[in-house]
Amino acid sequence: KSNGDYVIMLGDDDCLMQGYFSKLKKVIEEFDSPDLIYTSALLYAYPGVIPGHSDGFLRSYSHSKIFRSAEEPFFLEKSEAEILVSYSVDFRMHFDYNMQFSLVSRKLIQEMQLYGPFYQSPYPDYYSSNAMLLKAERVLVVPEPLVVIGISPKSFGFYYFNNLESKGNEFLKNIPDQDMSLRLQEIILPGTDMNTSWLFSMETLVQNFGKEMSIRVNYNRYRFLQICAVYTGLVLDRQATKSIMSSLKSKVTIREQILYGVPLFCITALSLVIPKRYHVSIVSRIIRTTGSHLQYIHPQIQGKYTTILDVFEKIVPTCDLVKKAGVT
Repeated sequence: KSNGDYVIMLGDDDCLMQGYFSKLKKVIEEFDSPDLIYTSALLYAYPGVIPGHSDGFLRSYSHSKIFRSAEEPFFLEKSEAEILVSYSVDFRMHFDYNMQFSLVSRKLIQEMQLYGPFYQSPYPDYYSSNAMLLKAERVLVVPEPLVVIGISPKSFGFYYFNNLESKGNEFLKNIPDQDMSLRLQEIILPGTDMNTSWLFSMETLVQNFGKEMSIRVNYNRYRFLQICAVYTGLVLDRQATKSIMSSLKSKVTIREQILYGVPLFCITALSLVIPKRYHVSIVSRIIRTTGSHLQYIHPQIQGKYTTILDVFEKIVPTCDLVKKAGVT
């Protein structure tokens, strides 16, 4: 439905920061109309949405490696963009896929029509963010946090952080392609729907761009993440996880059972004699070991923000925002 020269996708619990339009108008003119502009952002959790954060929080993405600790806009090398995508199909998230980071040129949108709809797969932002990096010739990174990504009671983030993933998928109406589901039935393992949606997104990406780029989906890595997801669910004593353990055991290979199942079983058994207050720490260490997400700190910006309007009114976006606002 959009018709502008540049397009950004926002949810109704997100917002653009003060100066967004004037700043990016200047950047577009100064850098001769880039195909894609990837800005930094803030993450705002509304009060009462995230367990353990009754007052909500405001955090920065400025420490993400894609921004290189830079203070001025810079062009991402084409080879670097392709490396980021190669990590994605290897189930290693080395940049954030949320569409709110991206201001997309009409030119790039039209070029991507050759590959079907702009948004594809159960996780359309996972697909499109990577597809844009493959297709865009000129990607400009702007390290200022110009967008706020909100997590409200009516966003998928609420369901994810409150262990209500199945309800979240009903909310999103995530429906995988039936033909692809059939083709990957020997690959798919029980675990988290998030990993399986990631699988479908990357499979779609390779299906569309694999002939042009040397990328392929690492199915073994996906299965490893799913096996870890099931065992970490057992450590956290999630009833839903217990019910799928037998299904997992029937589908893993002997090699996977030896490499992953045995050590994870030992950790799970050990957790039975370790006080529950340490279980989250055990799970965090397992997840960190998988390398699916880079382990960098999202600095928390001090202050009280009752609604996202407070963030808009109180915060002036700059590269050293975190230093000025104070970090916890």
